[in-house]
Amino acid sequence: MPEEATIPAVSGLVPSTTIALIFYHVAFKHPDTRISAPAVMLTGEYIRLFVQEAVLRANELRLRETKLIPAQKSCSDAEIENLKASQNLGEEEDLEEDFDEYRGLGVATQLENEPPLLNVLEARHLAAVGGLLLMDF
Repeated sequence: MPEEATIPAVSGLVPSTTIALIFYHVAFKHPDTRISAPAVMLTGEYIRLFVQEAVLRANELRLRETKLIPAQKSCSDAEIENLKASQNLGEEEDLEEDFDEYRGLGVATQLENEPPLLNVLEARHLAAVGGLLLMDF
């Protein structure tokens, strides 16, 4: 195991030991290959940024869906798309501008006066943004 595995975790998201072990077991072909402490720390920062961006994008999608779906109805993805298509295009552009305010740290990411069940970030939200997120990184 690499000796740099004792580096403290970056912002507590992923322990540096885990990052070093991933490099050691997955990326390195020779057991004597080492990774420097700054490289492990930078990798941890990339992971933190990736996870943060994934959550922000997924939450933005959740907020958009919640605004378009009546509060008492549970819809499938196809029904959501049909509902979006039936909306006025001008309103869609306004929604784009409105939701820019929700993005970022320290900014409200919950809908006010909504039932708690609508304020849930689900795996489908993360899955929906995953492909483009990977391409962006």
